[in-house]
Amino acid sequence: MVDMGAGVGYLAEALLDRMGPTGALDLVEPDPRSLEAVQARCGKDVRVRILQASAVHVPSIADQSADRVVLSLVLCCLVDKAGALDETWRILRPGGLALVTYPERRWRLSAQKASLRVSPELWDRLVVRHPWRLLSSSRQRLIRRQLIQKPEPAS
Repeated sequence: MVDMGAGVGYLAEALLDRMGPTGALDLVEPDPRSLEAVQARCGKDVRVRILQASAVHVPSIADQSADRVVLSLVLCCLVDKAGALDETWRILRPGGLALVTYPERRWRLSAQKASLRVSPELWDRLVVRHPWRLLSSSRQRLIRRQLIQKPEPAS
């Protein structure tokens, strides 16, 4: 499992609980200060690998090696949103799942902040780049949740 943009590791414990004792969790985060907090929070767990990298380019994760990827409140922080979904596609195994969450803003934003927004139209343009299968889409308060799957190859 991979948490892209892990921040201070807020989701790490819950992800580790879901994985069980034999899973592996890669926590990807570009900010060194956040990585220090991640290290303090879960760096002693042998199932955890902490990687300083952007969600757009994580060369230390092999192609098609992850069964699950979490991008929780990450796309809204990236200029290269397509790059993050391309990288997710690259590292996911066929049949793998990606959970993507982002704020669904309905109010006007400055031009600078508008580039960070994930509108429904932008989401549609992002997911059409690969043949993602949409499994669910929901909204809770202002957060949109998308569960997408990389399909198995046709036999």
